[in-house]
Amino acid sequence: MPAPNSQSTINIQTLTGAFDPGGNIPSLQLPSSLLLGLGGSIYRSNVPSGVAPSGTMGANGLLTGGTSLPRTYGPSSNGPGIWQAFPAGAVFSGSPAGSYWSIMTTATAGTVFNNMLTLPGPTTPPTQLIPVIDPGPGAFTGLQTVQTFASFVLPGNALGPNGWLIQIAFWAYNNSGGTKTLTYSFGTSAFTSVPTTTTTEYWLFTTNNMGVANAQKHSARIPTLAGPTVPNTSQKDTTANVTVSLQGTNTSNATDTSVLESWICLMFPG
Repeated sequence: MPAPNSQSTINIQTLTGAFDPGGNIPSLQLPSSLLLGLGGSIYRSNVPSGVAPSGTMGANGLLTGGTSLPRTYGPSSNGPGIWQAFPAGAVFSGSPAGSYWSIMTTATAGTVFNNMLTLPGPTTPPTQLIPVIDPGPGAFTGLQTVQTFASFVLPGNALGPNGWLIQIAFWAYNNSGGTKTLTYSFGTSAFTSVPTTTTTEYWLFTTNNMGVANAQKHSARIPTLAGPTVPNTSQKDTTANVTVSLQGTNTSNATDTSVLESWICLMFPG
């Protein structure tokens, strides 16, 4: 058997990778710290996360929404449930504002549990349901402030000076004519912010470093290819951790609802 070709092998000294519960592909580093471009999923949000419309909270988390959600988020519709953002005091007496796990039986009725979503992090369903024990606060007004539906931390030095993030997101919401603003944020800055009134949005969008670790370019989303003549840019230091998030705002009506159905972020370090 011939000897291996020494030029086809490489001495890998360091194997690094920040593994997220969604699944990460590590970056391989040469002795010179040159990143090899192994691509893979750095974050996946497969469970719906959104904001609850105005409604009524009955005893023990029994929810009646004033507006139908885009679909029934529960076992009857082949899904485990949905994270819904509620204002303070809406779920039970003294409850903090935030996203609570909900299992719906119809598009307007379901049960809210005392399990809260922690972000940045995965949007997976809770492993143990915590029931709400409360007589019920009654009517509440839906949130009209910016709500983060899903987010993750891009680890420092993971992207590299020539790395790319390629992302796909699927949104759903009611078609009321009221504006729902959907936003992609890289760090503290928003670069894709889309006001919409229809029922679904599919996004394909990118972020890439431009030869250095502290200068990025952000694409307009597809299918809306007719973006600005000059691309969006930022100067985030990706040698440090950067929080990446998708957010929604029911801009016009508290009775509206918007949901991030799913989101995947692929990273190609370089």
